[in-house]
Amino acid sequence: MLRFMLIRLLKWSLFLLLIGRAWQHFFWSAPYEYILPASWGPDGVDRFTHLMGWFYILGAAATVFSDSRNKGRIFIWQGGALMVLAWLYQIEAGAYWPSFFVHSLQFSLPFSYYLLLFSKKPVQKIVWRMKMALSLSLLAYAFYALDIHAPNQINWQEALQDSFGLSYGRSRLILQIMGGVELALIPLLWFKPSQKAAFWGIFAWGIFIMISSIGLLFWELPYWKSMLRSTWELLCLTPNLAFSYVLWRYVVFRQKYEDF
Repeated sequence: MLRFMLIRLLKWSLFLLLIGRAWQHFFWSAPYEYILPASWGPDGVDRFTHLMGWFYILGAAATVFSDSRNKGRIFIWQGGALMVLAWLYQIEAGAYWPSFFVHSLQFSLPFSYYLLLFSKKPVQKIVWRMKMALSLSLLAYAFYALDIHAPNQINWQEALQDSFGLSYGRSRLILQIMGGVELALIPLLWFKPSQKAAFWGIFAWGIFIMISSIGLLFWELPYWKSMLRSTWELLCLTPNLAFSYVLWRYVVFRQKYEDF
């Protein structure tokens, strides 16, 4: 029953994530130029990006129709593709490692779903991996907020200043508080008495990240363009909510067990 509940919760988050990535690859871009031959040129990169969009559509369909382990192996390929995409974003950001781990929940989701659905691995071990992915994501976002080894922090700070009329000092303080909260949530996530509270805190953090990410897009892009783009960005951030909610449900279900 517990395993089925977690599978059902992750299923729709994975579906939305893959639809979001497909949307991106059909109508926007991804930094595949870093791994494709230079001879392909921009047109070749665009064709490959579009092809990857169909690959993500196939993965989204598999979340609905997959009924065997052999068919389910597509989720391993989906997770690998999302991991490569995170690595490409890291290269695009100048090899800053936080740029890779902010996507850890996204590329961990297909692997977690596959393990729950098709493997006999104990749920507790799969949950441990999910908590590790969540911790790495929190750490990466904290590095951005605290301006530690993070090149895009200035975008968030300027967006706060321009959108809310904040001074440099106040916008910087808000980001520092946010980074401190993200760092504080990590040990709470692993400390048994505080896990349920930590998951709710992370759930609220996920909502904040989704809202602020969309707000940053509206600040950077024309309104009509931002609305179209923000849809897929929003879908790709659903694992930030799903992981915390799934883990909270797991803790509630297992709260009577001493070993958790």
